[in-house]
Amino acid sequence: MNQPLTITLVVEAELHGIRIDSFLVRHLRNYSPWRMQRLAAAGQVLVEHVPAEPTRRVFTGETITVRLIEPPDLLLDPQPVPF
Repeated sequence: MNQPLTITLVVEAELHGIRIDSFLVRHLRNYSPWRMQRLAAAGQVLVEHVPAEPTRRVFTGETITVRLIEPPDLLLDPQPVPF
């Protein structure tokens, strides 16, 4: 049985003040805003270890943790990334 993936992110200055679903979609591009709202409503999105409301805004330096209990909405083809 596969365990859900948990991801922790820190809010960057350029994303200060945006809604949490928009913030997560910018980092997890295979998930739709609707899916991120559902995860937040289910208590799977935490801001500083506290469950986040789906309409909550995020601020620079906050730690966001999301538990991906649902599969992604779409799978993007891998892209080569130069290092």
